[in-house]
Amino acid sequence: MNLMPLIPPWARYGAVAAIAAVATWYGPAQVQKTRLEARIATIQGDRQAELQAASDAAYRASEAYRQLELAKQGEVENERKESRAREARYADAAAGARAERDRLRQQLAAADAVARGGAAAAAAGAGPGLDGSAVGAAVLRFVVGECVDRYIDVASEADRLAARLMGLQGYVQAITN
Repeated sequence: MNLMPLIPPWARYGAVAAIAAVATWYGPAQVQKTRLEARIATIQGDRQAELQAASDAAYRASEAYRQLELAKQGEVENERKESRAREARYADAAAGARAERDRLRQQLAAADAVARGGAAAAAAGAGPGLDGSAVGAAVLRFVVGECVDRYIDVASEADRLAARLMGLQGYVQAITN
């Protein structure tokens, strides 16, 4: 049974036109949608690759700075150790100087006692090179006193200069890093 003769021609043409219109309307839109989705996926992939590259670069920079910081901390720790060793050497030298000063004072006291005629002081010994006379003891006291005073002045100046030098070195190190 053929139904075509029963449907008027205008209805047939209208149905074909409606189907063609629907196909025309939805066909390019679907193609365009597919193209847009592909383009969006490409852009998202590119963006993801850029983000990953930036993240990798930031991580490498962070690690480089971390290594630099560790190296600087090592340098600071080495400088602290050297400073402590230097301070210990200065303290040892100062203790030796004090011991020498005390020994010289004891020799002076013994020479002074000998010059005044003390037998017990003579038994203790005034030390080599001391003649035991009052004039010799006075000269020795004066010379040693002057030497000790000068030594104290030189040591004070050396300490002042050492502190200034360390400050300048710290400044130079701070501005060059």
